[in-house]
Amino acid sequence: MTEARRIARQIVKDQIKAAGEKVSHYTAKAITEAANGLIEADPTILETAKANLAAASKKVGDQAKAKAALAKAGIKVDPKLVAKAEAAKKEKKKEAVPLSAKQAAIPAKPQAKGQRPHA
Repeated sequence: MTEARRIARQIVKDQIKAAGEKVSHYTAKAITEAANGLIEADPTILETAKANLAAASKKVGDQAKAKAALAKAGIKVDPKLVAKAEAAKKEKKKEAVPLSAKQAAIPAKPQAKGQRPHA
């Protein structure tokens, strides 16, 4: 249903543009309601959505097939990039300071305009 709604919402937006209006002048709620009505009135949207999902699942496949396709294409993991990502992950984890239960419950004080936060 999500894919069908996405398609229907795009159709509604295209109709708004074709009418010479701006999409930003309409609320998301109004566009979604019109899309839901369009889905009920036109069952081909659901069929298109099912076909899109089937095609997407065929493209993705399972992890083993994806790895085989990467190997066949000659795409390999760069060890330097992996090491860099792991180092960044460790550094981020090291920088994180755990809060006490009391500190976690206290909201941050709003900053006055032009002031920097305290370290």
